[in-house]
Amino acid sequence: ARPLSDPNCPKEIAAAKAALDSAQSKLTAANTAFAATASKWAATINADSANVKTADQKHTVAFDKIAGAQDTVNKAQMYYTKEAGALDALKIKCAQPVHPKDCPSQIKDLSATVTKASRALSAAQKALQGVQTTADETEKDLEQAQKGYNTDLASQKAALASAQSLIDKSSANVKSAQNAYSSVEKKCGSPVHFIAALA
Repeated sequence: ARPLSDPNCPKEIAAAKAALDSAQSKLTAANTAFAATASKWAATINADSANVKTADQKHTVAFDKIAGAQDTVNKAQMYYTKEAGALDALKIKCAQPVHPKDCPSQIKDLSATVTKASRALSAAQKALQGVQTTADETEKDLEQAQKGYNTDLASQKAALASAQSLIDKSSANVKSAQNAYSSVEKKCGSPVHFIAALA
């Protein structure tokens, strides 16, 4: 050990202690930053997950409506075909030499029914197109929500890896500073120097 009169010991001890304090402070800051980063990204991922769930529910509801809309179109198509066929048959019947006296009235009434059936079919087809358009839009929304979730998940992984890397680096610096402090302690020997440096 150096003699007690070594004038460099107090300065070396103070410098080593300051370096250790600084390294420990940076490690604390790195841990705090990691916690803040983890918290921020957890909130973002939770929000993304909720968006995906909502988009998926809307997508399911929209696609479930397609079957009902298609069924309505099928029924409207069958009814229209039936009534149009009946009208054609009535016109043929009324064109015969012997036919019911009220043919014009029957044709008028059935024509009105066929017109209504045609309008109902058009409305059903339009409704089906609307339902399919909505379903397509919800599918795009779901894909977008999933893409956002995956992108943020990758960003979270990178951000946490970076924050962890800073912790690892800071931990190594603390260890290095502790070793340096221990070396100065061994070199200077007497606790008198430490008392003087830290007073």
